[in-house]
Amino acid sequence: MILGTDISHYQDDPATTKTIDFEKMHMAGAEFCILKASQATWIDHIFIASYHLAKGVLPRGAYHYFDWTKSGYDQAKYFVSVIKDDPPEIAPVVDYECRTNVPARDVAILQLKDFVTHVEGYTGLIPMIYTAPYYWQEFGSTNPWWARFPLWIANYYVAQPKIPLPWTSWTLWQYTPKGDGGLYGAESLNIDLDRFYGTPEQFAQFCGGVVKPPVDKLAVLWGAHPELW
Repeated sequence: MILGTDISHYQDDPATTKTIDFEKMHMAGAEFCILKASQATWIDHIFIASYHLAKGVLPRGAYHYFDWTKSGYDQAKYFVSVIKDDPPEIAPVVDYECRTNVPARDVAILQLKDFVTHVEGYTGLIPMIYTAPYYWQEFGSTNPWWARFPLWIANYYVAQPKIPLPWTSWTLWQYTPKGDGGLYGAESLNIDLDRFYGTPEQFAQFCGGVVKPPVDKLAVLWGAHPELW
């Protein structure tokens, strides 16, 4: 198993001057860390310092928490502006789980489409999508077009994660939100833990910003079959 973590300001105690100890995280067995970079059009307040500290210690990823206060285009443009001067080693990620003021499904999925296509256009990398099975079933799409974006699935307390269509496999699995924060160098009691699905060679590609999702022979281009959205 290739183990990793993901963090945000929740892993920091603002009452102290301490920072996340990435050396300790690595010593505990983590082989990568994905950090919250931004949300809407603001930056996570521990991102810059933590991202710098993690460099050279662990392969870094950066995710954007997609909310419903700004358009997909505006959020994509802001996210890329945060990471463009020091690109992460791992492909960019969109966190698609926000229920606050979520619009109707067809509007939501079009906004997400704007985000991922603009991030790919700006970076040249296919972004990953982080989501949970039931959220995707409610606000996602079964159109095979989405299978080109590697899946990071959040599904806890199960032997294997539930994979929503159109995906048939996962790249990352966030399997618990209750990892030992102190053990992994965080100030929080708990920390999210993740698994990478693949071989060491595939992991090396993953840490080079390249994730090759499975080819779906039934994949269709956006808009070819609008009835599937």
